[in-house]
Amino acid sequence: DAIPATLPALGGVDSGENPEHDRRDRLRDRLVGFGYAEAIHYAFGARRSDSDFPRLVGEGEPIALANPLSELYAVMRRSLVPNLVAAAEFNANRGARGVRLCESGHLFPGGAAPEIEALALVTGGSGGSDGGPWDRRAESDLLGLKGEIEALFAEVGVAPEAVPADLPGVVPGTGALWSLGGETIGWFGRLRAFEAAFPLFAGELLLGRLPSVPARIRVEPPSRFPGIDADFTLTHSLDLPWRDLAAAIVEAHVEDLFRFSLKDRYQGAGIPAGAVATTITFHYNAPERSLTQEEVNSRHQAVAGELERRFGVARGGGAATGDPTGAEEKR
Repeated sequence: DAIPATLPALGGVDSGENPEHDRRDRLRDRLVGFGYAEAIHYAFGARRSDSDFPRLVGEGEPIALANPLSELYAVMRRSLVPNLVAAAEFNANRGARGVRLCESGHLFPGGAAPEIEALALVTGGSGGSDGGPWDRRAESDLLGLKGEIEALFAEVGVAPEAVPADLPGVVPGTGALWSLGGETIGWFGRLRAFEAAFPLFAGELLLGRLPSVPARIRVEPPSRFPGIDADFTLTHSLDLPWRDLAAAIVEAHVEDLFRFSLKDRYQGAGIPAGAVATTITFHYNAPERSLTQEEVNSRHQAVAGELERRFGVARGGGAATGDPTGAEEKR
């Protein structure tokens, strides 16, 4: 009871975020956004697994532990992939319909070579069928993995070349090395030895060979107040793509519109030939207070009017549904 309810003062100057830490965190956050779960393993593994998969660092024998816990932890790791594959097999053997795992950590090449930070990911199966028809996770495949890795490169502003290669532990014809400025910085492919009902794809990158990125410190606290969901349906020509509708909504800068997404598209009875009915769902939320139904309806009508002005669409529905006191519902 005698301890003051204040934080102690800290002296000195804050030096800011470490660019290398920020690079790792940004790439890891991107993978989490893709649906990956982060794994954390010991920094050592079995000697036999040291050469089971492609290795980007280290020649000769790995660094051996003088007093290993068991033969499964006998040498310092030179790849993050073996432990991730073991975790994927563990989940698959217990009924998982898919896995998406990633890990960042240091590799230990051995000899006089310094440690180097790496990022690895494994993906396979569907991971279930949760979600609506537009956000349901598709089956993992090689091109999907390649696209996710390319998105990681885009995050740090580089565009390495994927060079086909025969890699140990990788199905022939599916493996490739990532090359940047003549230097190998990673690999990806479909793994050969994986006992499960679905194939497993893996990739690994050397973060220490990627450029650092400026630190980004941005905090956006969520609203403490409940939001309101609202749907409306637009009947328009099939020639009008969703990206144009989405861009128009963004450019309208609708007040208190927190997010929106495509909910449904319908063709059939009641819809003219050559047209489609697109249903969009909106979520309105103000950071400083609860919105009234009338306020949301007026904003909603403004969005519809802007779409009509720009695209000449026919509008149906239109009223927001939701309880500004807390309970939300959808029609």
